[in-house]
Amino acid sequence: MRWISLWIAGAIALLAAPAAALDIYESDDGQTRFAFTGYAQPYYRLVDNPCSYSPEGECTRSTVGDGFGLTRARIAFEGQHGRSDFKVEIRTIPNVELLELRLRFNVTEGFLVTAGRFRVPFSRHELTSESRLQLIERAALIKGTPGRQLGLGITLSSDLIGSARLPDDLIRIDAGVFNGESAKERAPVNNIDENFLYAARLAINPFGGFAFAEGDVRASDERHRPLLSIAGSTTWERRGEGNGNYRQQNLGADLSFRWHGFSFYTEYFRYARNFEDDVRNADYTASGYNIQAGWFVPAPYVRERLEVAARVQEWDPQTAADPARADELLSSTAGSGPARGGEDTSTSTQAHRDYVVGLNWYFRGHDLKLQANYTWRTEIEEFIGSRSNPNVPRDVDDNSFFLQLTYRF
Repeated sequence: MRWISLWIAGAIALLAAPAAALDIYESDDGQTRFAFTGYAQPYYRLVDNPCSYSPEGECTRSTVGDGFGLTRARIAFEGQHGRSDFKVEIRTIPNVELLELRLRFNVTEGFLVTAGRFRVPFSRHELTSESRLQLIERAALIKGTPGRQLGLGITLSSDLIGSARLPDDLIRIDAGVFNGESAKERAPVNNIDENFLYAARLAINPFGGFAFAEGDVRASDERHRPLLSIAGSTTWERRGEGNGNYRQQNLGADLSFRWHGFSFYTEYFRYARNFEDDVRNADYTASGYNIQAGWFVPAPYVRERLEVAARVQEWDPQTAADPARADELLSSTAGSGPARGGEDTSTSTQAHRDYVVGLNWYFRGHDLKLQANYTWRTEIEEFIGSRSNPNVPRDVDDNSFFLQLTYRF
């Protein structure tokens, strides 16, 4: 396993590097600051070679590449001046493009205004940076959430009251209006029209708000304080003719808990898409859930470094609102993992359930970590070939193992 040794050696070599952003300028009073930051996530993967089934029920193996890849490489420029701050983030893989441009104004304590292209306030899992996830891949249901959009948002929290008796961010409300129409794998900025996406999110944090970073990565002497967040979100979007011609409503709920090195996260998501021309297009819903947990091994030295994590998730991208039209929405091909459409599996519409186990080693929290994940997938819905031929199974071999290094500066 020479490649594993090389990965570990490379991670150790990075331990001496600074964890903070690279400061360009900071004023004497601390009111003005500019800095560069960013992160990279190289990985090594092993993927099952799946069966490709013919109408006669024969199985042929298709080769899926094993080897090294680069999931993400991001560069960001951020700054602060007085009560305002900004962030510009550039995606360099697979293409160089503007990913985020966020301008934020702290009007007063507990009242923020945000403008630009940024994450729609919906799922806590999606509001968390990919570099601060507990498991390597996001939950599959995130394929259906809004992602980053151009728009304007406001944040109101209970800090407005100014009471020392209340925990910070005991109640937090985020709302906004956005252009909508943003694809997950690209960053359009020219989708200007009169159709919008409206979003609202309510979070309750009984023990105070906490950072959008998964796992209880706090120092050991801080883990005695429990952290809990319970939230619900909704969005509503309208798309006109020539751009889908449908109305869609998203509903979501999530819960996050951390205490003494143990962390738990669960989320449910559902959306309904109703086409204006429902004779030509079948209306459908999508639904999914994610349950994941992590635990830092409570032993000397490793209590802040070694974490065991696991997840069970289910995602059904298309369920016909009219059962009589269910066959129209069956997936054309089987599979849901890396073998299905390369790294972008958003085109897969076959429902599936995944089980993931992970082992994380934190050299320096989320700024420098090595993660190993094994994912076992099972398809829970037929595809066109299996529906027309009972000899063709609906499952394929598409389990995977990933080893990923995250380095943030």
